[in-house]
Amino acid sequence: MCQSVHGAYHALAQRLQLATSEHGLGVSEAMVLAYLFRESGCAAAVVRHALGLHRSTLSSLLDLLEGRGLVDRPRSSYDGRRLEIELTAAGRITAAIAEDVIRAVEAEVADFTSPTERRGAEAVFAACVAIGRAGVGGF
Repeated sequence: MCQSVHGAYHALAQRLQLATSEHGLGVSEAMVLAYLFRESGCAAAVVRHALGLHRSTLSSLLDLLEGRGLVDRPRSSYDGRRLEIELTAAGRITAAIAEDVIRAVEAEVADFTSPTERRGAEAVFAACVAIGRAGVGGF
């Protein structure tokens, strides 16, 4: 199973790279922007867990996106200790493009898989995140 998941990750990353690079985005940038398109105003930890990114990886991506004027990280009006990630006007446009590109690739994958197979892939991802958090197997 590990070979299949690893191979699928690389094949999907390659396909996404082709699609996102046409718009000047890397795959991880596009994934973060598309997530924020749906969940703007959330904390970094929420994005990190949803996408399975390491804390430092997401921090670097957010620094890059903020430097490009696509996101802001203001303090929460509800809890001033928490930073929220918000899309700027330019970020909303770019995020909408990223969302469309990712949905198009997902539609391509859907043409080759059943809903049950896609739910299985999501379950494998959730299991990998869970064992990564628990440190199962001495990782």
